[in-house]
Amino acid sequence: SDYVPQVVVLTIEVAKLAVCAAVLCVGEGFGPVCTGFLRQSAQSAVPALLYLLQNNIIFFALSRIDAPTFQVLYQSKIALTALLSVLMLGRRLSARQWLA
Repeated sequence: SDYVPQVVVLTIEVAKLAVCAAVLCVGEGFGPVCTGFLRQSAQSAVPALLYLLQNNIIFFALSRIDAPTFQVLYQSKIALTALLSVLMLGRRLSARQWLA
């Protein structure tokens, strides 16, 4: 291929961070909002790194299976998350929530 998937994912995440920082800091001034954004960004580092890992795995999966199969598997994670929240967390979901 003409690109390295890891570089694509990293570039997208850095671009999103830059745009968010610019919108917050320029829109609200370079005072406490900027400082608060940097503090929140540091607190979000672990979930962000996990999301980065997930995106790299998605590129890996796409290189190994066809797109329709990937899409079905990828969308099934919503149902699996609902099922696990019921089984592991003891949550109750209404019929409407199951259908959604």
